[in-house]
Amino acid sequence: MNSHIMNREQLVIWLAGLFEGEGTFNFYKEVAKKISITSTDKDVLDKIQENFGGRICSTTKKFDHWKQAYIWYISGLEAKNIIESIKPYLLSRRSFRAQEWLDSFTSLYNIRENKKNSYEIKKSRILELRSQGLKHREIAEIVDLDRTTVSKYLSANGV
Repeated sequence: MNSHIMNREQLVIWLAGLFEGEGTFNFYKEVAKKISITSTDKDVLDKIQENFGGRICSTTKKFDHWKQAYIWYISGLEAKNIIESIKPYLLSRRSFRAQEWLDSFTSLYNIRENKKNSYEIKKSRILELRSQGLKHREIAEIVDLDRTTVSKYLSANGV
């Protein structure tokens, strides 16, 4: 590996350059999933993993005379943070795609957080309604959950 030690900003700029050439903003059904870089130079991907996290896997060689290729990838909030840090250094086409990925991820993340918060509110409402003497079926109708889900939650909370 290169003995040159880079500070964080230099690493981010270096990663942005790699993304310009070999990076991919992965979507599945128009939903942001992960980011990846493919390379035959595993030591480059090792340096990315060492400094930014993620995983590395090898690809299947189609022909014996091809070099072995590797893919570094990362998803979730870690990917979001990386994209936000490299975006100022990307050229317009990649910067546009990075923004699409961020918009998709943020939208999905907000939906998940809203669902999570909604369920937390429902759980406290379930306990409140049970303390008022309502039956499981009645509670399920009010909070718009399956009766079995209400029963399991109440059992788990010793009610």
